[in-house]
Amino acid sequence: MKMKLKDATRHYAGLAGVGDLILPSKLSFAVSRNMESLQAEVERTEKERKKLCERYAEKDAAGKPVMADSVVDGKKTREYKMDPEGMETVNEEYRALLDTEVDIRISTVNAECIRQCEENERYSIPSARQVAALAFMLEE
Repeated sequence: MKMKLKDATRHYAGLAGVGDLILPSKLSFAVSRNMESLQAEVERTEKERKKLCERYAEKDAAGKPVMADSVVDGKKTREYKMDPEGMETVNEEYRALLDTEVDIRISTVNAECIRQCEENERYSIPSARQVAALAFMLEE
């Protein structure tokens, strides 16, 4: 299935919220397989984002990127130190990367699998948000 890298990232995050549900075996298998396929693209994208940050970050005397302590959402973290122009360039190039279209092997299942969850109490009933996360892999 062709999709942009930003969609692959979004789908991967959505499927992560479905992983703990007890689902019919066909649906569970497809979720697991799709998470593996999407994870590969997400990891590749993150590796490229890191390379971009390293390229445009300020460098120390040895030519290595400078890291700075920061707080994001109340959590301490380390991030690349860069000037506003470098940050703008990174953001621009990263947005272009996320718009890249890739072909990812996506397993699809019949939407009937969702109805099975509602009709059989041994399965978890996905929330509306979880069904929306599964929608890209459902066929009628």
